[in-house]
Amino acid sequence: MKILAIETSTLSGSVAIVEDNGVLCELALHVEETHSSQLLPAIQYVLQIARLTPDSVDGFAVAVGPGSFTGLRIGMAAVKGLAAAAAKPIIGISTLEAMAWAFPFSPYPMCPMIDARMKEVYGAWFRAAAGEIERVSEDFVLPPHQLLKEVKEKTLFFGTGALRYRAEIVDALGEQALFPPEAIMGARASVVGLLAAKRLQRGDADDLDSIEPLYIRQAQAIAPRKRRTER
Repeated sequence: MKILAIETSTLSGSVAIVEDNGVLCELALHVEETHSSQLLPAIQYVLQIARLTPDSVDGFAVAVGPGSFTGLRIGMAAVKGLAAAAAKPIIGISTLEAMAWAFPFSPYPMCPMIDARMKEVYGAWFRAAAGEIERVSEDFVLPPHQLLKEVKEKTLFFGTGALRYRAEIVDALGEQALFPPEAIMGARASVVGLLAAKRLQRGDADDLDSIEPLYIRQAQAIAPRKRRTER
């Protein structure tokens, strides 16, 4: 099963083609303003390297956010166009969940954070269990200081929000705040594709007409809804 995946939630995006449990090709992008000029050439490049065409992949995956409104719109429009033209399934994957999958054996609670501007971050709480990622909260948008009030133990922070507010996080939490290397802090299209492949193997795809980017600020999702009372 081959999946073409796109991740454009931040200025550091990527495009990948995955097959079953492996990555055939992945191209990292870093743009100054938007992905509009680089995304389609990147898609063509990874297809060429993998010796595929849009018609020969089994599905298309996209990180749905939260993240940059412009980046998410561009990524979603590209994937919708490809899926419609090829008559193939489309699968949307949470950006924050894809970020958390970089650390499937973390012994610590995890909080991926994306800079939401306006002195806020998009985030969610996750934990690793037996090599799987479990979601502990819904996605939320909060000022960093409000999010940090919930931390009671050593916690792993990563993403553009963690980079921007690292000093504030360290001031508030001291040695309880843990940070991975910057190079592995963001979402990757290959992870988006592998998560999408798992869904597609179960026959679980999204509706082409109704799938949309996740704009949680517009939905006024201002606080996490915990799925358990204690982390």
